[in-house]
Amino acid sequence: MMKTPTGAPEATPLTRSPEAPAISRKSVIREGRPFPLGATWDGLGVNFAIFSAHATKVELCLFDNAGETEIERIELPE
Repeated sequence: MMKTPTGAPEATPLTRSPEAPAISRKSVIREGRPFPLGATWDGLGVNFAIFSAHATKVELCLFDNAGETEIERIELPE
């Protein structure tokens, strides 16, 4: 088992097959602000403000630190 610099066990990287559900953990979401557009750290979390005139659905895909493995997919409410 590998350990982080703090001595805690390192999380095992999650991989996802195209057929598997994308969600491997569940983040807490709450209503955010409509501005500024993009991703903004607010001191407690990240506000994602997105605009589309024609989108029927928006999914936020979160990846591991290496940017290689999707660890969560969140369908954003309107």
